[in-house]
Amino acid sequence: MKDQNSAFTLIEVMVVVAIISIVTAMAVPNIIDWLPDHRLKVAVRELYSNMQFAKLSAVKENKTWKIFFDAGGYEICSDPGPDGLWGDSTPADRVDNIVARSVIFEHGIKYGKGSSTKNVSGSAWSSSPPPLAELVSYTPNPVLTLNSRGTSNSGYIYLDNAKNDRSYCAGTFSTGMIIMKKWNGTDWD
Repeated sequence: MKDQNSAFTLIEVMVVVAIISIVTAMAVPNIIDWLPDHRLKVAVRELYSNMQFAKLSAVKENKTWKIFFDAGGYEICSDPGPDGLWGDSTPADRVDNIVARSVIFEHGIKYGKGSSTKNVSGSAWSSSPPPLAELVSYTPNPVLTLNSRGTSNSGYIYLDNAKNDRSYCAGTFSTGMIIMKKWNGTDWD
């Protein structure tokens, strides 16, 4: 007849705790290494998605939309506001703009080149670190302008993470096509 008071022995519980501890000790360093790259991928995908959002909104509403890139993030603006001026130069010039979305970089994400030795066009970076004007290549100001026909000015935005050497970029062609690329160690894919 079976004993009705069956339970785990102390040895069995200690073995299970030891196995869980070993598996956790092996997994935590991998998660710590994986997380910065994951956050960088999420940031560039969000940028790409926001560029698509602004382009589609400009076409749908039959008016110009702009994305303003500043040191710590970017703003997507749907209208210049009551004064009718976009104020492309500084954030202070844009206080009247109607902001549809605002993104502030977090978790070490920033404009940067990572370990890349050249930009998407194949030119070497002018300095290390490159100035913001190279990392956000829309000219004359770091502003992406999307018009009602779905076209835009051309340029790229380069992002990296302070915790690793990876780099991604998102950009537009004058036709309005939006692309995303990753530095593979020798070139942009």
